[in-house]
Amino acid sequence: MQHKEELQHDLDENEQWLRMLIDSAEDYAIFAVNLAGKIASWSKGAEKLFGYAENEIVGQEFSTIFTKEDREQGVPRQEIERAQREGYCPDVRWHKRKDGSRLFVSGAVRPLRDKNQHVHGFLKVAHDVTEQKQAEELQAQFRALFESAPGLFLVLTPKDYRIVGASDAFLRATMTERDGIMGRGLFEVFPDDPEDPNCTGKRNLEASLARVTKERRRDVMAVQYYPIPRPASQGGGFEPRWWSPINTPVLGPGGKVTHIIHRVEDMTPFVRQMQDKGRPANELQLPDLRLQQMAEEVVLRGQELQRANEEIRRSRAQLEAVFQAMQGGVIVSDPAGNLILVNEAEARMTGYSSADAMKASQKNFREMFEIEYPAGGLVPLEDWPLARVLRGEILNDWQLRARRRDNGREWFLSFSGQPVRDENGRLVLGVLVTRDITHTKQAETALRETRDELARANAELEKRVQERTVRLTETIQELEGFSYSMSHDMRAPLRAMQSFAEILRTDFGQRLGPEGVEFLNRIASAATRLDELIRDVLTLSRMRSNGLEMHLVDLENLLRQIIHERRAFQPPRAEVIIVSPLLKVLGHEALATQCLSNLLDNAVKFVAPGVHPQVRVWTEPRANRVRVWVEDNGIGVSKEYHERIFRMFERLHANERYPGTGIGLAIVRKAVERMGGQAGVESEPGKGSRFWLDLNGGENS
Repeated sequence: MQHKEELQHDLDENEQWLRMLIDSAEDYAIFAVNLAGKIASWSKGAEKLFGYAENEIVGQEFSTIFTKEDREQGVPRQEIERAQREGYCPDVRWHKRKDGSRLFVSGAVRPLRDKNQHVHGFLKVAHDVTEQKQAEELQAQFRALFESAPGLFLVLTPKDYRIVGASDAFLRATMTERDGIMGRGLFEVFPDDPEDPNCTGKRNLEASLARVTKERRRDVMAVQYYPIPRPASQGGGFEPRWWSPINTPVLGPGGKVTHIIHRVEDMTPFVRQMQDKGRPANELQLPDLRLQQMAEEVVLRGQELQRANEEIRRSRAQLEAVFQAMQGGVIVSDPAGNLILVNEAEARMTGYSSADAMKASQKNFREMFEIEYPAGGLVPLEDWPLARVLRGEILNDWQLRARRRDNGREWFLSFSGQPVRDENGRLVLGVLVTRDITHTKQAETALRETRDELARANAELEKRVQERTVRLTETIQELEGFSYSMSHDMRAPLRAMQSFAEILRTDFGQRLGPEGVEFLNRIASAATRLDELIRDVLTLSRMRSNGLEMHLVDLENLLRQIIHERRAFQPPRAEVIIVSPLLKVLGHEALATQCLSNLLDNAVKFVAPGVHPQVRVWTEPRANRVRVWVEDNGIGVSKEYHERIFRMFERLHANERYPGTGIGLAIVRKAVERMGGQAGVESEPGKGSRFWLDLNGGENS
């Protein structure tokens, strides 16, 4: 019974360690689902990712954390079925938190199998990659925005001028396709016309890009004559073009140039118009400085204005996205109290379908809501949170109870806000931030009730502990009495049996005959074995109860002393080899003697007939521990019995062939555990055994 309790204690301890290990992975949600599709366990990481406490979610449907769309399409059940069918199911999709917000999860579902490989549940491991997903989507949006920009742009790498980005307008102007130029060098795609000696565009552009890379500043080039290759579908060759290029560096960390934005304006229509008016070709290729500067200024100002407008639109969109993504409710009003901005979180918190619906019903707020102080009593309309902010007050976590009159819903809210003033100190806006703290208040109430309950339970537990301590003390006293009885009263008759059997064999052996002598021998042998069994049980009992004082143990001297005292461990009966030096350990000398003696006993006993026992003992350091190896050339042990042989009264062979009590290895393991170590074996049938003891290391030099 005591052995079962120890096993249960070890099992509980292992489960606690496993639970602690799972809960320490706070960035990962780890939870189990049973065959009925209900959540069976819930880690701290799962609570952090999804917002559900363990007592809220265990027993709920697995589909609870999935989006409405995935639930309607049966995705939760499909994941479990695929995991059961294929042994693994990836899970990369949007999920839903307790508060209704969404998170993008990367994870997998795997089946849990018992020792017979039967599926008894499923384990899901998930990681929040929402930021990565949003970054990828934002990057895709920015790329799409860049490619659809009306200007003629290329993005180049700074060293080899390789093309890594191009706007659609540039592709149209240069008669190229994105797949045909991406990843290629700029001058590979746009070389000089080899048949036109006046082409200097490539040389000039290359010099400008080199200046940008070296000086890390924008370079505005003069209008360049730079023919471009004409597609074969349009006759091939080169088409004359005039361009106004501007090359701008993109600086990364440390001011290093990471990319170059190559922006051009196609000046060909303007140049041809001037040609039609009779301007010489050489003048058109090199127009006067003033005309060139005016053209460049017009182009630059137009592009800068367009960029500024795009930046304003982008910033406004980003601010709107941040405003709507805030988990707390936000209200912005004018000085008269009219709502200008309301985010979706505020609308959901107060029971509206959308922010627009909330703004539309503002005139009904007074009839719709009641606001109370936590201790009771209605808050006057002139002291409502927004009214106080518009009076110029600053609110910080003002907690009130709110109730909707139409449906009776009640919840606790925390209000923080402040007025916004212009440079003249005039109030222009009121900003109010709202948080739903209902669950916090409920948790505080539950916590108080739990503390009271724990106090009552603690008092009851203390009373029970005192009662059980008294009973345990009585039981220990009874066990000590029983041990004394076994040691003295029970062993005395055994010694008498052995003595009388020896007298009968000596004095009356001839009268009894061979068969009678054989019976006497069996009686004496059984008495001796029972005496050994009682002695081993007493040894194990003392090992469980006695206190230990640990000190440095010299294993090599101890082992040589054991061999010297036991003839069974000496030639010619056996050969015990000590691989010197043996490392010292921190332990208890008497327990260490018991362990080594029992292991050597087994090593010389469990050998095949006709085999001379050979034993080899050595040590090796393992971190702050020492592993002691005892290797023999015996009959070996099958792998399925490696743990069983350390249990009490476990024997794998008949007593007639290999005599013993079946307690020796149980004593070894218990003694090692009492010294803070572990014991085990590596063995195969017919190949001998290697028993090992892991003990705390001593001062080894």
